[in-house]
This record gives sequence, structure tokens and C-alpha cells, in this order.
Amino acid sequence: MTAGLWAYVAAWCLVSLGGLGLLWWGRGRFVITRTAYWRWLGRPWRLTTFAVGLVGIVVIAPYTGDPYWDYVDASLMATLAFVTAPWAVATLWRARRTGLGPEVVAAVIVWLFSASWSYDGWILLRDGAYPLTWRDNLIASSCLYAFAGVFWGLDGREGRMAWAPADAAWPQAVVGGFRAIWPLAGAIMLFIALLMLSSVLGWV
Repeated sequence: MTAGLWAYVAAWCLVSLGGLGLLWWGRGRFVITRTAYWRWLGRPWRLTTFAVGLVGIVVIAPYTGDPYWDYVDASLMATLAFVTAPWAVATLWRARRTGLGPEVVAAVIVWLFSASWSYDGWILLRDGAYPLTWRDNLIASSCLYAFAGVFWGLDGREGRMAWAPADAAWPQAVVGGFRAIWPLAGAIMLFIALLMLSSVLGWV
């Protein structure tokens, strides 16, 4: 590894530790640290779609032709996306009204760690070398992370589809069921499944 890459690793390690400290400092104030968020995230349809997606991405990991993609980083990044993306995307979306604050900074750090640095760190530990695709992964995984945040932020409300974080009371807001959002949710899951399958079959 070059000196520049070592400096980058040292920087993101320090930033990640700072993000962890921010989350500890903001416990009870940041949405992700509240019990209401975990109750909202734990609705059956979210857990079910996460389980389906996790199994799918872990099963195909060895067949994508990517030497850096394995069971560990596939399961780690998928889990981090499910747990943190709805909060991170919502926090950054709300920042247009709230402005830059500690929770926004924490959300950016968690986003970068979930979509990039966790992957980079695992490959560095596994292979003793930094992944050559780290820049490409940062871009591609960030797009998927944002997608996950929007997807799992959906809710059915009064028979209509809504994005839960748009409610000022979120995550304490009373939400409806899955019936109103299943057509869009199904289409999104089908699209992601075809995208993953295309990587295995060499369509992309």
C-alpha cells in the first residue's frame, strides 16, 4: 500500500471512532438511538424483506466474479444498510430544514462506514492489501445504501403509500400496514434481484 492509502485508512479509522463517539453522546436524542426507531424498523414486512435480501446477496456473493465480494462483507454491508440507512437517509433529507448538526455529521460517517469503510477494512484484514475497487465500491454501494434508506422508509398510511420520515413525529408516528406499498416494494425487490442476477450471469 502507498503512503497515501495508509493515510486514508488512518483517517477513516479516526473518523469512524469519532462517529461512534457522536452516537454515544447523542443517545436518546439521535433517532437511531431511540427505542421507537427500533420498533418502527422491526415491523414484519421490513424484517421479511431484509431476510430475503440478505440470503440472496450472501448466496450469490461467491459467484459474482468479484474477488473482494464474499460472505462476510456481503452480510456485514447488508445488515448495516438495513439497520442504519433508513435513519441516515432521513437525517440528511431533514437537514434541509434542520441544518448541519451533530446528528447529520453522525449520519454521514455511518453512511460512509456502512457503504465503504467496513468493506475496505474487511478486505485489508483478509488479504493484507487494500481493495483496488475501493473508489468504485464507494460510489456503487452509496447508491444502493441510499436506495435501501428510501425503500425501508416506506409506510402504508390510511390506505396510501407514504415515506415515514416525512412525518414530523417519525419514528413515533402511527403507521399503517404493508398493503398500500406492496406493488412498489415488489417492483423494487424484483429490480434488485435482476440486478444481482445480472452480475452473476455477466450481463453487466
